[in-house]
Order: sequence, then C-alpha cells, then structure tokens
Amino acid sequence: MFPPDILVGEDTTEHFPAILKQLGYYNIEIGIPHYVDAYTVNFKEGFDLVNGRTIANYPMLYLGWKIGGDYPAYFIGVTFERIVSRLKHIFFIETIANPYHEVTTGYGQMMTDQERIDQLVSILESSQQPLFAHVHLMGTHGPYYSPVDPYFSRGRVQTKPKETDFYDDAIRDFDAYLAQLMTFLGESGLQDNTIVVIYSDHGQGLAINRVPLLFKFPNDEYSSVIKTNVQNLDIAPTLLDYLQLPIPDWMEGDSLLANDLTQDRAIFIPGVNFGTFIHVETASQIDPTQITPPWYQFGTLRLNVCNHYFQVILINNYWDEGLIDGHTAPCDPSTMPTMAEARLEMLGHLTSHGFDVSILQD
Repeated sequence: MFPPDILVGEDTTEHFPAILKQLGYYNIEIGIPHYVDAYTVNFKEGFDLVNGRTIANYPMLYLGWKIGGDYPAYFIGVTFERIVSRLKHIFFIETIANPYHEVTTGYGQMMTDQERIDQLVSILESSQQPLFAHVHLMGTHGPYYSPVDPYFSRGRVQTKPKETDFYDDAIRDFDAYLAQLMTFLGESGLQDNTIVVIYSDHGQGLAINRVPLLFKFPNDEYSSVIKTNVQNLDIAPTLLDYLQLPIPDWMEGDSLLANDLTQDRAIFIPGVNFGTFIHVETASQIDPTQITPPWYQFGTLRLNVCNHYFQVILINNYWDEGLIDGHTAPCDPSTMPTMAEARLEMLGHLTSHGFDVSILQD
C-alpha cells in the first residue's frame, strides 16, 4: 500500500494484530509515520502503541471508530493531527520531520535502528501481558546507506545509489541489532517464550524472487529449511497455527507448519504501475488522478510455480513466462502448468479480488 491508500470496510479489522489484541496481547509498532504506521493506513483495533503514539492521540479518529465511521472519521482524525502538528512547528515545540529523507538516506532519522531495538527491549522488560511487536528497521532500505560499523565501505563516501559495499555494511548492522535482541531474549529467559520472525518486502534492488523469511520458534522447534515457494502472506497463518488458534476464512496464505504444502505451490505476486507515481525514480508518492479502473495502482501480476514464472503486464495485456534464476528447488518441467492453464489461474485470482478482467480475455 502506498499513500494515499487506506484500509476501508471490513479490511480495517480483519488482520492478525486484531486477533491477538482480542486475546489480551499488547501490540506495538515501531516504524516511521507515513511509511510504516497502522494509524496512517486505518488499522482498527490492532495496536496499542504506534510509533510512540496511542489512539488517545487521535480523539476524532477514535470517536469515528466507535460510532462506526469510515472515510469521514479517518480524514477528520488525520486532519486534526496535522493541524496540531503544524501548530507545534509554528511555536517551535517540535521540528518538522522528513520521513522520505529518513527512508531513502538514513540521515536525519526520527529514531535510529539502535533506538528501535532499545525501545523493543524496554517494552519486553516491562510488559505484564503477552506482547506482539512489529519493528521496521531502516538501515538496509536505501538507496543511500549510513552504516554504523562500516567494514566493506570503511573510509569511503557513497556517491551513487545502491552501492553494494554500503548495502552489505547495512546488512552487517542489521545482524548486529538482531544479535542484541537474541542476546537479551536469552539472558532474560524470554527466548523459549518468544517467536521471532525476520522478513522483508523485497530484496536488493526491489528484487521479489527471493526475500528473507526466517522463523525462530521457542526451543528451536520446527528447525528446518522449507523447499516450497513461500510468501509473506504465510506469516500470519503460520503463527496462528503454532499458537493453536483457528485461521479465519478471510486470511490469505497458508501455515508453513502444514504437511500438505506441495513443491509446485502457486504464489501470486502483484506489482505496482510506476506510471501512477508522481516521482517515478523514487516511487515516493502516488498521483491519485492516475488510480483508475480496472487496475488502479497495479501494473503486473506474476504467478510463480516452483522455478517457473508466468507474468502479465496489466496495462498492455502482454503475457510472458520464464525460469526464475537461482531457484534452489527446481521441479520437473513436465509437471509445470502450460501458459493457457496459468493464464486461467491468474484471471481467476484477479476476479476473486474484484477486478474486471474482460480486457485480458481477448
């Protein structure tokens, strides 16, 4: 989701954090307002603390939620927050933050990754109830990096976007932060009562074929490597399955603890239409006038089956297929679907999500 998109209707409450909150969990999100922020995208009944704020910071939004308001309640709440924020800037109570600058360069951060880890540890130490935490570390985001402990890039200044040595140092920083967390969990006795999930929405250079996804369960349960294709949508059902909680019908994805995941499992990957962005190179803001039917902000749909992919460019009805480079568990080519079969499955997927596919069926 990109601003100005928000959740509406039943989507505002049908999510994993809301399930945990109903069970007595204390839910926190540590990210960046505007980019990773449950209140910005209209998550209801999901988090107790979001980027240092509670719902008490949004009295108009909270009132709208209580009376069942949707669009009006959201925009009144957001507008009220912005007015208060601007007044604080005018009277020098707060300085204006630049979330985009922090996300893309790492400079001028509202909160460093070290501070995010420190905040998480502090809440873990003081929490008196089950805790769910979504923490978004920014050091690896780029395209410019500010490594805390440079090794590959030591003594150098990054002069162009996405330089690998600086990126690798950002990953080393991430590893160090994770080590701090795991050391704390071990020394505090929480390690065998905590699930740690490490994931990303994309890899280096916006790569989507391979992204990190690791689960650390208590007592090293389920220690193994999964050979089938998996996706971030599998995280929530996997955690519910581990907690022995029912997986709602509305939840997409599958539990990775299930025994019936086949090697040729189908994974759908939507991609954005960069023509809808005002700033194409930075993908920083969507132009609302370009969000039109039938595809809105979407530009592609890909179907991955084992090491084979099928893809349609939605904006021009161009279909192609090929092999995924570097796939670690290739399948027998004779078991792969044909392009015609894949096309039917992709059209069905789009239809099930409310899209009009008539222009793709000629």
